[in-house]
Amino acid sequence: TAAVTAIGTTFLTRNAAARQSLVSVTLPESVTCIERQVFSLCHSLESINIPSSVTEIQDNTFQHCAKLSNITIPDGVKRIGQYAFKSSGLRHIFISGSVKKIDHWAFQGCKNLTVHAPKGSCADYFAKSHRFKFVTVEES
Repeated sequence: TAAVTAIGTTFLTRNAAARQSLVSVTLPESVTCIERQVFSLCHSLESINIPSSVTEIQDNTFQHCAKLSNITIPDGVKRIGQYAFKSSGLRHIFISGSVKKIDHWAFQGCKNLTVHAPKGSCADYFAKSHRFKFVTVEES
């Protein structure tokens, strides 16, 4: 049996019913990358558990996930891609200090977003430069 190391769009692209009915996802620890657009347009997606093995959330990954209101980006993730959460329902995102790059338009259209992250982190600077509400959290 091969370990899953990346989650891509093949299954969800070919199965529109699965895309529309997906409510909750728990990714296995073997996943290191969430590929571009994999959960895009999953309008019913309310929660996802991202393991610390993930190092990158690629472009457009969660765009238009209207019911996704809270998410935690764990230690291990280094990059959040462009439009990753575009026009999603995000209200609160908890971002680990391990994130070193957040692409400019990662949260475009997230009007009521509050970023929770360590003071002085990449997420702190990103939130302030993009005028998102910011709440300081202690690094765990």
